[in-house]
Amino acid sequence: MTNSTVTRTVRKHSLPSLSVWGGFALALFMVPLLGFPLHAIVQPDRLPPMRLELHVHAVSSGLWFMLVIGQSFLISGRMHQLHRRLGWASIGLALIVLTSGVMITIQFYDRTEFFAFYLGSLVSFGMFALFFASGIIWRKRREFHRRMMIFATICLMPAALNRFAFLLGFSPGFSGPIWIFLAMLVPIYDLLTMRRLTSASVMAIVVWAGMIVIMGIFAGEQTLPAGR
Repeated sequence: MTNSTVTRTVRKHSLPSLSVWGGFALALFMVPLLGFPLHAIVQPDRLPPMRLELHVHAVSSGLWFMLVIGQSFLISGRMHQLHRRLGWASIGLALIVLTSGVMITIQFYDRTEFFAFYLGSLVSFGMFALFFASGIIWRKRREFHRRMMIFATICLMPAALNRFAFLLGFSPGFSGPIWIFLAMLVPIYDLLTMRRLTSASVMAIVVWAGMIVIMGIFAGEQTLPAGR
């Protein structure tokens, strides 16, 4: 048996492992997994109405995080066909996440007329759609695709980060810089490992900068009312 044959055999039967991106997605998943239950226990008076669309959004968002983590395992285990099938199925899941998310955002604004959150939430869902669509369209560019899916996942983080802000006694604005920092970890990783910014990181920097400009222009200083 030649060395190349041994190498192919080992690769074929290698156990799935968690990549850097899968590990990052898992760490991100811990925020909503802990934040929402803790917030519900400690501050039940600030919970929104438990409508169907809220449950749909919670379940679909959780499935999204698990999908991103699972896809990392599939790639490391060289199960490319299943990875592709789940990738196409993720389009339906992303649409559910977006639709339910926009619905509960509109309902929140109807209850509170808190425009800053309304705009910020809609912008973050728009960013999610942009990064996800880019990842699907350019799926054959592996490194670009991976980063797009991570950026899309980070776009789902603001509400969960807000829960920790509430628990720590801070205003929702406290979570904004943390959200941006999480996104910028990817460009930082690129600079540390590749000594340059990838096209995906450049795109993310531009998109998040645009988000900051939009929020600065259209959303003034507001205080979040109880009930988010």
